[in-house]
Amino acid sequence: MYSFNRDISPERYLKVFLMILLLLLIITGIIMYKIYDDKSFADRTAIDQKGRLFGKRNIETIFIGDSSCRRTIDEDLFSSLSGTKSLNLGLSAIYGFGGPYCMLKKAYENNKIKNVIIMVNLGMLYDESSNDYTGLLYSMDSWSDISELTYGELSATLVSGINIVFSSETMWLAIKSYLGLGTLQVIRKESEMYADKISLDTIITPSYGTKERDNVFLYKIISFCKKNNINLIFVYGPAWHKVVEKSRDYIEISNKLLRSTGILLIDNIQSIDDYHIGNTEYHISPSSRKLYTERYYNLIKPFLVVK
Repeated sequence: MYSFNRDISPERYLKVFLMILLLLLIITGIIMYKIYDDKSFADRTAIDQKGRLFGKRNIETIFIGDSSCRRTIDEDLFSSLSGTKSLNLGLSAIYGFGGPYCMLKKAYENNKIKNVIIMVNLGMLYDESSNDYTGLLYSMDSWSDISELTYGELSATLVSGINIVFSSETMWLAIKSYLGLGTLQVIRKESEMYADKISLDTIITPSYGTKERDNVFLYKIISFCKKNNINLIFVYGPAWHKVVEKSRDYIEISNKLLRSTGILLIDNIQSIDDYHIGNTEYHISPSSRKLYTERYYNLIKPFLVVK
């Protein structure tokens, strides 16, 4: 007669069960994606960025973060200025720190990374709309991405997956798409969300909260870099000058949190003037990338490992 194995805790069985559920959820999402064959069903930034890693070797410096990172740093220019082969793997804010964590691990697989630079918008540490577990789901591509999760992390990831795949919005859009009444589009592409240059009159200065959200994957990034002796630097992405001016109190709170982690923090925030503003208050115009890459290089240069 079968008996319960006392050497294996019930929590271990529960974790395995949750892992199986998560895998089934991922498979369901993949099937939905294939059925509707719509690239906008899910954000493809991580897929596209990971694709750029194929064949890449000898990468020494990587940038990870959100769209303020992706849209600011010219990796070729930074490589030339720093003398280190660099790659910009920035994603978007919906990935939280879960996506950047997956990008870091993927880049480390075939490269001897010396420097990791986290660049995110001012509000990332306290922005509840940025979900690390959603970002993980959009970015994971190996069993290790799942197996390393704790029971609590697995549960949170599973909840995020259920919210994505079975939300009323997703299901209604899927039905409309199936009936030919519309295009399945859960997350719009950035090019469709914003104009080339935002109207300054429409910018609402954000009111950041002061309660830290679940930044578990930021701490995973810090731990991963310590374990592998990688130089880790945190720098804020650029922000419209009026946003910076009105966010001083919040910035101090954010800086205090970051310093408590032991991370190397560069707290000099690069303001975006009216001329160089892009399609959001956190984006520069495409023509300004060279200028701002040089500015960030000058900030980061004293802390880079180049040998």
